[in-house]
Amino acid sequence: MTNPTPDDRLLDWFRKLVRSVFPRMQYTGVFDYVITGVNGEAPSFTLDVAPADPSIGLPSLNAVAILASVSSMTATPSTGMACELVFLDANPSKPRVSGIEAAGANPVARLGDQCMSFLPPTTQIIGNVVIAGTPSPFTGTIITPNPITGTITQGSGRARTQ
Repeated sequence: MTNPTPDDRLLDWFRKLVRSVFPRMQYTGVFDYVITGVNGEAPSFTLDVAPADPSIGLPSLNAVAILASVSSMTATPSTGMACELVFLDANPSKPRVSGIEAAGANPVARLGDQCMSFLPPTTQIIGNVVIAGTPSPFTGTIITPNPITGTITQGSGRARTQ
């Protein structure tokens, strides 16, 4: 390591001055963090997180809440996954996870998405079949081709588990 030059000392002094005048400036922006712990299960959980690059000078945090736009996740994230972190109002006491790394190419199915379903190859049916307005008893087996494909046409634009 080299000795600091006068320019380095001047830059260090300037940084301290800016931080003293604008103490929350360090907390503006979107920061790359890594999930180090998960508390609870989807859709209600908090995360323990650490900065992906410790040199940015931000702390590791525990039990960080997730913004409402992310809380409709379909699965609980795993440790080691990347996430985005923001500080509401640039306030260090208000950290929030604003995004979580996708666990696959398209982890959430929404209205209009193409999808594939795998059903049991045969299904036993016992009940009534209505033919020309008249119910008739029916017992039989339906053979299902697999997979079946289609488009999601009903449901919420937001996906949730449970």
